[in-house]
Amino acid sequence: MSQCPHLPSLALPPIAFMVAALVAGGAIAQTDRLDSPADPDAPEVTACLEAVKQDFRTKRPSADDLVFAAGSLRAWRESKDETGIRGEGWYLGGRGNWKDIAYTCIYDAPATEITATQVDFRDPTADAESPQRYKAEPAAPASRSCLEAIEARIQDDRPRFQELDFDEDLLREWQESEGETGISGAGEYVGGAGNRKTFIFSCIYNEQKQKATTARYRVKN
Repeated sequence: MSQCPHLPSLALPPIAFMVAALVAGGAIAQTDRLDSPADPDAPEVTACLEAVKQDFRTKRPSADDLVFAAGSLRAWRESKDETGIRGEGWYLGGRGNWKDIAYTCIYDAPATEITATQVDFRDPTADAESPQRYKAEPAAPASRSCLEAIEARIQDDRPRFQELDFDEDLLREWQESEGETGISGAGEYVGGAGNRKTFIFSCIYNEQKQKATTARYRVKN
């Protein structure tokens, strides 16, 4: 069983959030720019992710966990004093379905603040009413079976992966039906080229069969 260390500052606590958010007067112009990978610990990135989180808390109170894909972060020079940041991620919608998002921020270095934020849904459909979710115990049968099933699937699909870690703080469970428990979460692994990959997953645990009967995961970056 894999260990479950925390994913550093890439996940939001289980508060709900999300909608296409336009801050500071409208959409950010989409022009061709030379961008490069962004440092997750850079002040402009930290400020951007916090601005995105705040928009979500306000505008999508029925959603759950938000996961930022570490490898999707890109930065470019917007102007003499401004840096642009963009990235991708997921949030947990109704019935344990993960939905894609993309976001862009403009950071003003002299003012040390975000001057514009834009968040876009990749799935325009409305969220279903979310079932009541609870923090899942990693050692519980449903969680353990689900994590083992997800790890086995990743190993089958990506035999060169290394260092797979689940984030225990993002493990959630809900009652899918009588005799079935839903489990969702996120994690990271190192790919064959040595790059860290962020993934999200969900599965259904059947109590009578004592195993995960459905296990799905998605990788971004």
